[in-house]
Amino acid sequence: MSVNTWLDYVEKSFQLPQSQTASALANLFILDLEQPIVSSLQNDIFDNGIDITTTVEAKNLHDGDWNTFVELCITYLQFTRDVDPNNIDSYYIALIQFFTALSPAFSNFRGSVLQTVLKNSASVVMDISKTLDKRDGSFTRTNYASTLLLKMFNSIRGEKMDPNNPSALSKKSIMLFIGNLLCRAYYILSSHASCANVFSNVDSSNIKFSRYPRSQLVEYRYFLGRFYLDRAQQVKAYNYLKWSFDNALSSSSNKRRILQILIPTSILLGRFPTLQLLQQYNLAEIYWPLVRAMKSGNYGQYMQHLEGEYKPWFYKNRLLIFLKTRSQIVLFRQMFVKTWKALDHSDILPFKMIRRALELSTQADPEGFYKQVDDRDFLITENIAISLISQGFIKGNIFTRSELIKLKASGAFPPLTEVHHTDKVTLI
Repeated sequence: MSVNTWLDYVEKSFQLPQSQTASALANLFILDLEQPIVSSLQNDIFDNGIDITTTVEAKNLHDGDWNTFVELCITYLQFTRDVDPNNIDSYYIALIQFFTALSPAFSNFRGSVLQTVLKNSASVVMDISKTLDKRDGSFTRTNYASTLLLKMFNSIRGEKMDPNNPSALSKKSIMLFIGNLLCRAYYILSSHASCANVFSNVDSSNIKFSRYPRSQLVEYRYFLGRFYLDRAQQVKAYNYLKWSFDNALSSSSNKRRILQILIPTSILLGRFPTLQLLQQYNLAEIYWPLVRAMKSGNYGQYMQHLEGEYKPWFYKNRLLIFLKTRSQIVLFRQMFVKTWKALDHSDILPFKMIRRALELSTQADPEGFYKQVDDRDFLITENIAISLISQGFIKGNIFTRSELIKLKASGAFPPLTEVHHTDKVTLI
């Protein structure tokens, strides 16, 4: 394809309905070097000594009324001229110059027709940025890509539709796609809190989630789940992650990715995965010891596993501190249940039995929980009991002078799912 032919196609694409214009432009602004359009344009530019800027401006696209689009065309043809398929750094430089020019063109009120071009190019830019950053041990390219994506995301957020033309193509149709790319970049950059801006703007945009592909919803709610997990809002985290897991394609590798973050929230909420499920996703060695220890209220074994072979894995996935700090109250609750069962479901729990259970449960703790409190064991036992009762894990009353807990005759240990109200969260 020659440059003049390419420009003719670009011009004709705007004579089509908007949705067809978006598809036509996506087939003209190709970044895949294996597609013949790139090499044919490059050959025409060099063989005929074409002055790109002069040739594009002479075409007078949009009667010169969309200057950023004209600049985008010039930059794309420069991309095809300068790109070297054998040099990834050259490819990146040419690519990022095009992507930078795409931002103001898309931000124009006419920019909705560039949404497919944006989707395709944003994916390529993120992939190449991650590849080169990983090679160089930096985050420079990913960081720059995220700033460009944020500008485009803000353009989508601020879009004002023509009320007299409700069928017009809307930039918001790619809002989740760009939002997900931004969240990916923020997690790479360890800037997880920046995702809050994405979620806030999506929420305030009043978009209809039913209009978006399921794959985008799965990823978006996965990031929402991770966001709430980082803020220790376990119930919200569980509900979003569970929805993503249930709705991800069974053949998708993302099922495991979601599950490895879902499990920590689920076991702390009393929803224990089966060994079969963990084995299916190759997570049994990582999580089954935690599940077993949690069910039995074995504080020491639970903490010992977190400090063992998989400690680097838990740390890398930002789960180590969460699993340590948020598990204690649940482990103590399970330990109280075990003591209650050992006493044949008596409605009296003597402190001395609880102290003994506490001692046995924490024996294997690498940080020596019980050794730190041996001279204050009465107060520790009482404080644990107060915490469990006040938070609804146990129903009963503490009799300090008698050193015992008087449990309610029925329902003394409500199910963890009932305590946390895990089914009472509305998903956005």
